[in-house]
Amino acid sequence: MLSTKCERCLFANPVSETASAQCSQNIIDQIKSYKTITQENDFNVIQEYACRYGFAKDVYEQNKENLKDVDLLAQINKNSQIKYYLLLDIDKECETDSLIQKLNNLDIKPQFLSVMFREPNFRRFVEKDKEAFVSKSLIPWKCHNFIEPNGLQESIDHILSTNMQNSKSLHFLVYNSLDLDQLQKDILAINNNLILYQKPNIAMMKNLNTLHGLFMSFENYKVAKSFGDDILEILKKESEIVQF
Repeated sequence: MLSTKCERCLFANPVSETASAQCSQNIIDQIKSYKTITQENDFNVIQEYACRYGFAKDVYEQNKENLKDVDLLAQINKNSQIKYYLLLDIDKECETDSLIQKLNNLDIKPQFLSVMFREPNFRRFVEKDKEAFVSKSLIPWKCHNFIEPNGLQESIDHILSTNMQNSKSLHFLVYNSLDLDQLQKDILAINNNLILYQKPNIAMMKNLNTLHGLFMSFENYKVAKSFGDDILEILKKESEIVQF
């Protein structure tokens, strides 16, 4: 991986400044515990790091007129957010209007949502649920109303095998509707690990004992499945699992 030379960046300042002032995005202060940072020409060089939060000075100068009304910091931060497909496992106690409001309030929203009703004896996706999603959801969605009770991994396998084309992202997140109050914080942690800290990983997991909280690329999931049917046991043996 190439290194990032901050000297070329519009948002960078010389290393003679305090750590928080060396970067308008405050990247140096946030990643110094994770990455090797050296200096060259009085500017930082971040070894083996491809910064997603910078903007080249020469590009800015060439396009200054076109960019004068653009909030570059806000635009770059938005473009640097993870793109993910959310598989939401619905609990019998979940209230639809509250669920939709919590999803709509996410700072980093999924590009697509699959709503899993995999315990039909407890609850099914009924007309009033559909009306609520159609009229209120800001996120493109699809419902999966399983006729027979389904295991979580079996449900994930089914959805990923038939619905990946609905997602424009390369990653998916499995989440329990009971934990939605924590999703805002968890998505930020995932985003930081993947984009900001750039930690090498096969997958990220909130808890090694459940697939709820699993964040993984579609490609890595297919590879892991090639080693056996029990994805949870396979992931437990991997060294490059980042917990958040």
